Amino acid sequence: MSPIQLGTWAQLWILGLTAHSGGGLTLRTAEGVFRAQILPNAAWRIVGQRSGVSWEDQRSQFHFGQTPYGPGYSVQGTLSTGLFLAYLGPDVRWIQWTGLPGQVLRNASYSSQGLRLEGGWARWSFGIVPQGMSHLGWQGLQSQARWRFAPGRWEGQLQVYRAQITASGHPTWSSSRLRFAHRGRYLEFSEIHSKRGLVLQTMGRLPWRNHSLSFSIAPAPWPSWGGYQFRGRSGLTAQAQWSGEPMFRRWSMGIPFASNQGWLGVGQSWAGSHVEIRWKALQATYRPGQISLRMHHHWSWKPRTPPVENTQPLEAPTMHILTQGEIDHPVLPVYVIDSEGRNHALHLVRGSHQWKSHLGPDTYHWPALILRPEPGWIVEVMASTFTLEAGQTCHLPVLVRKDERPIYWLPISAVGGTEESPNR
Repeated sequence: MSPIQLGTWAQLWILGLTAHSGGGLTLRTAEGVFRAQILPNAAWRIVGQRSGVSWEDQRSQFHFGQTPYGPGYSVQGTLSTGLFLAYLGPDVRWIQWTGLPGQVLRNASYSSQGLRLEGGWARWSFGIVPQGMSHLGWQGLQSQARWRFAPGRWEGQLQVYRAQITASGHPTWSSSRLRFAHRGRYLEFSEIHSKRGLVLQTMGRLPWRNHSLSFSIAPAPWPSWGGYQFRGRSGLTAQAQWSGEPMFRRWSMGIPFASNQGWLGVGQSWAGSHVEIRWKALQATYRPGQISLRMHHHWSWKPRTPPVENTQPLEAPTMHILTQGEIDHPVLPVYVIDSEGRNHALHLVRGSHQWKSHLGPDTYHWPALILRPEPGWIVEVMASTFTLEAGQTCHLPVLVRKDERPIYWLPISAVGGTEESPNR
């Protein structure tokens, strides 16, 4: 029989002169996993979580109070025709169905914006919304093309091998971008033109072994910045970014110690300095105006059964995801690939630390070192692969940052006419 595992945690937040506490538990059995947590409302802006309960098994998931998509309720189930998913939030409600591989209709969803259909046939893909066609794409061996449509706006993209060119407008042509990318390196040139004039920007990222340089060059008043990152094999990470604008200046450093049983991180940004330290089951964090203390523990019960040769129940591995950079971000859906080529979803929620234990022991790899799970957000990982071992905790530092490149112009009504300014 499979062992029964119970994990509990408790956390204390000190915000100014007031203290708030919360806690939760995780009960794992052979049938599924039950989770419950109680959090104060004041902790929402810190950890991005609310009180709630959930149940997950091999074919269904139920979340009440806190879901992977935000506060509210969600239901997910695996059917013979595909995957069914429904979410009910304070301001957002939608239902989604995802078909099986090989079907022409791959996705159908309904929300307050109406019915949305996505599908594909052979090398073509398409999307349909109430206003008409939302996108049309073609995928070749080393090339692809895609058009996106929206009321009053369009965007076209063509990629051939490592070069990608993008043009957009609303409705007339207003911006374009040329990008070259190869194995984590990229160089991008963009331009935005309007009645106010022409804005040129150059961005790039040049990794070399454990080092990485990134930069953005733009004319005033748009800020230029440069960044440096270091990721050592021992787990040491360091990053710094400098700019003429104080908002873009930041630095941070983290290092594991005691055979990866502990972690120490320090840094500073425009919001102030922060210090994080974790030792086994204890964790302490300091930020301007707030202090948090966290403690967690795991128990395991093994039912008595007759001894069987070469049989040993294994405890599920645990992933400790340490988020650096931007911690106040929306839910970022990413996925990893196991040794058999199957995809497994991960949802990065707001906060500096996350513990996940829904993946089994195996060697997993990321689809890329630089991920773009949502528009305007970038997730960078330190290594392309990681291994989860039964009963062990794997520490995975990730860097979340905003994609600060200009995308298109937003119209702003002004006295005597209409002007436009770039939206970054």
